[in-house]
Amino acid sequence: MVLLSGLATALLPDGTPVAVAVGEDRDARVWDVRTGQWLHTLGPHVDFVRAVTTATLGDGTVVAVTGCYDGRVQVWNAADGRRLHSLTGHEDRVTRVAAGTAGDRRVAVSGDRAGRVLVWDLAEGRRLHELVSAGHGVITCLALGGDGEHGRVVTGCADGRVAVWELGTGRPTHVFAAHPGGVHSVDVALIDDRLVAVSGGADGHAVVWDVTDARPDAPETGREEVMEAVAVAVPGEGPALCVAGGGERGAEVRDLVTGDPRHVLEDSGRRLLVRALATAELPDVGPVVVAGGRDGSLRMWELTRGSLVRGFPHCTGRIRTVAVGRAADGRQVLLAGGDMAVVTVWDLATGAWLRTFTGHRGWVLATALTDGGRTPGVAISGDRRGNVLVWDVSTGREMAAPTRCGGRIESVATAVLPGERTVALSGGDGGEVRMWDLDRPEAAEPLTGLRRRVTALATARLPGGRVLAVGGGQDRRVVIWDLVTRQELATPYHLPAAVSSIAACATGFVVAHEAGTASFTWCAELLAPSPG
Repeated sequence: MVLLSGLATALLPDGTPVAVAVGEDRDARVWDVRTGQWLHTLGPHVDFVRAVTTATLGDGTVVAVTGCYDGRVQVWNAADGRRLHSLTGHEDRVTRVAAGTAGDRRVAVSGDRAGRVLVWDLAEGRRLHELVSAGHGVITCLALGGDGEHGRVVTGCADGRVAVWELGTGRPTHVFAAHPGGVHSVDVALIDDRLVAVSGGADGHAVVWDVTDARPDAPETGREEVMEAVAVAVPGEGPALCVAGGGERGAEVRDLVTGDPRHVLEDSGRRLLVRALATAELPDVGPVVVAGGRDGSLRMWELTRGSLVRGFPHCTGRIRTVAVGRAADGRQVLLAGGDMAVVTVWDLATGAWLRTFTGHRGWVLATALTDGGRTPGVAISGDRRGNVLVWDVSTGREMAAPTRCGGRIESVATAVLPGERTVALSGGDGGEVRMWDLDRPEAAEPLTGLRRRVTALATARLPGGRVLAVGGGQDRRVVIWDLVTRQELATPYHLPAAVSSIAACATGFVVAHEAGTASFTWCAELLAPSPG
């Protein structure tokens, strides 16, 4: 028995309906659909044939296009079995092919295991475009839709992303965070002059996307589905973990890469009204997560087993932000801010209260701590009145800070760049993200790419040395920046709903939005050593 990996149908010029089947025996066979008679073989190929599609050229020739594990795309005359073109350009296994029209051209699109996507002219047998930013993992499915300037390529990837490209130019237009666990299928259709895509994935959901203006039609979700906070941790042993919580859902721990559930965080059966999360590595305990609640509660769990370590004294009012890090003396500390316009500092190891910072005059919505560099033990906090305050976590003494922003500050983050340079980031209204050196807060520089209020920022140092920031907001977009060059690195990802929280680590990043969560691993291009 031959394992089939692809099947396509066509109508030959003489009116014969045929099916083209490919599989593990390195051949493509053409069959008469009416009689079941085998007509001829397209091949042989030099390796396993993974994908096939068919098309009719302008002169009426019906062709079959096959994608092979040797990286080649072959074009065959489906009527007589002659090879017309052998197309090279992929450096990894071709996993999917599809055919469509770009103006007056008949084209094929092929995707491979490395995430590379190429567009070919079928009549001339030459490459038209490479979708150069497609490197989001194995291309698991692709489809073509529209025509002319409205033609689009839609790809689905093993990391859960659905990407959209202009067929005529190869320019990327949108990236959607679609399905945790991977995208299994996509298709495109024109409905009442509206080009839409449908994607299905490992999460068991089907999502309809407006391909033209990037408006995913997210299903309605009840209040219990709202996700408000995420955090990530990389234990010394075992996989990277993601913690997500919010609304009535409490908090649950999952494998960051696979999405497999590990356990649910509980406190003697009490319901957790999680509003904020932060993780740390605590000596003699291991990885821990701290959850701040709408009811003012603060609790800490050991992360790999989900066992409760301790509770901290309740705060007055809702907790809106928590952060963990080290003071200048090396002590691990916990910060919590919220509706009472203060930031409270605890000793993370002992649970002892250390001090309360009272510099804000409105709800504290964001906190972060510097980690290393020339200025350790410095806290950054932002409030609803647009103030960003910088202060010493050991003494509570305020330090120089950037000028006040308009609107509210819902996100702050810190990072250490090459040369032990410590920088901070803050996100405000109108998509404004500012980055400044803690030694020179007056020289804040913008990071562009977001369009509405910025609600989440996170930073990570990758194994190759890059220091990245990830930001998201109410425009449902997620943007990645290289903090050394301050350049946007990829096409923004589009989420089904507004972003509420982002967490990042060396393995990848997780986004919480109002309809759920989406997890990503860094692509190989970003994991490579930094240029220069």
